[in-house]
Amino acid sequence: MKTYQDIKSAVIIDAIVSYVEPLLGIRFKRVKKYRYNAPCPFHADTKESFMVYVNKEDEVRFHCFGACKGDWDIYDLIMLRKKYRFQRAQQ
Repeated sequence: MKTYQDIKSAVIIDAIVSYVEPLLGIRFKRVKKYRYNAPCPFHADTKESFMVYVNKEDEVRFHCFGACKGDWDIYDLIMLRKKYRFQRAQQ
C-alpha cells in the first residue's frame, strides 16, 4: 500500500505529470530530468512560469514563478481543482 509520501516521490514524477495535465488542462514540456514547465493554469499566463520539480526531500512540487507565486504538492492541486478535502484527495 502506498503512503502519503510515496505518492509525492520523485520516482513517479512522470505518472504525477501525466495525472496533473488533464486535471489542470495544461501540457507540460520537459526541460530536463525532474523538471517540467507550462503556462500557469491559475492566472492568465503567456509564459511557461508553472514548474514541476523535485525538492531536496525528493518530493515532487509545483511552483508558479509568475503572478500567483503559488507552491503546491499533488494533493494541494487535487484539492484546488476538485474542491476535495485532504482525505478525499488522498484517495
